[in-house]
Parts: sequence; structure tokens; C-alpha cells
Amino acid sequence: MPASSRYAFRQRYRKSISRHYSPWLHAGFVYTGVAITLAVLWHSGEGYQWKHGFAALAGLLLFNIGEYIAHRWLGHHKRAWAQLFYQRHTVDHHGFFHHDDYTIDTVRDWRVVLFPAFLLPAVIVVFALPLGWLVGQVWQPAAGVVFSMGIVFGYGLYEVVHLIDHLPDHNRLTQLPGFRFMREHHRKHHHPKWSRHYNFNVSFPFADFLFGSYLKP
Repeated sequence: MPASSRYAFRQRYRKSISRHYSPWLHAGFVYTGVAITLAVLWHSGEGYQWKHGFAALAGLLLFNIGEYIAHRWLGHHKRAWAQLFYQRHTVDHHGFFHHDDYTIDTVRDWRVVLFPAFLLPAVIVVFALPLGWLVGQVWQPAAGVVFSMGIVFGYGLYEVVHLIDHLPDHNRLTQLPGFRFMREHHRKHHHPKWSRHYNFNVSFPFADFLFGSYLKP
């Protein structure tokens, strides 16, 4: 997309945002919601042991794979039953950000970076809790709790890393080693030549390595 067309797209998108939209409320709901959910889950269990850390890691990696699958095969391939996801990702997000025009200009641009607020409770209710319950039945209840926590933490990590990816270059958070790496990893994905083929992970590139779609930043 030429720079002039992208500028026009950005202006149209910004005008379409409701005047009642609050970026701070949006981000606050997501990040506070993740923190509260993690705290509630932790306090709901008992008898934690060090070995349950493997369940937390499994939950985190499962979310990473789920993030990858949704991004690659729903975000970049239009499905009749997932048109909203495709619209928000390929049309809106990739229309707004290009590898050489990659950063937000105002906090209201968070609207095109953060997931819709309803997705967090949906992930918790549809995935984190049922899968955690299943792990708890197969292993131990405490393992199920931390497995759910791993999924929720993965969601929060995604939202943190993705927002930092698109912050202005002068923001100090973008220069922290891990965030700097993932920022450039994600920038590669925003190149039109590679967006449908490489670097689908946003939080960390586990599934990109697993499925052979990692392209070095």
C-alpha cells in the first residue's frame, strides 16, 4: 500500500472510532483483567508443588500455539465464520501498520492494536478454565489451576508485547532486549512480502520455530 493510501486509511479508521472510546479504559480492562484473573486463580488452589510449574509452562506454550494458529489461518485467510477476526487483523491492523510505517501516533491508535475487550473473558471461559479443569482431573487440581494461569498469562503477554511492538521508536520500552527482538520479529511480519508466510507469533516465536515459519529479524 503506498504511503499516501496508508495515510488516508489511517485517517478513515481514526474517524470511525467512537468518540466514547477510551484507550486507557480498554488497556486497563485488559491488563487489570489479566492480573485479577491470575490472582483469583492462584488463590483458588492449594498444595502447589514445584512440578506444577511444568503445567504452567504447558499452558503458556499451548496459548502460544493457539495464538499462532488463529493468527496464521484466521487472521490471514478469510473464513465465513471468522470474518470479524480477518477484518480486524488483515484489513484494519495490516492496513494501518506497514513494516516501514510501524508505530502508533496517539493513544487512540491502541484501538487497532489491542484485542477487543470481550476476547479476554471469552478465552478464560472457553479455553483456560475448561482445559485447566481437564488437567486437574488427569493430574492434580493444583496443576489444573496453574495450567489455566499459563493460558491467561500468555494472553496478557501477547497484549503487552504487541502494544510495545507498535510504540514509537523513542519509547524506552522498545529498547529492552526481549521486547526489541520481538518488535523486529513482528516488523518483518508486517512486510507485505512476508505477512502471509512468516513470523506469526507475537509474544515469543515458539510456534514459528515449531512450524518452520520463523524469519530472522
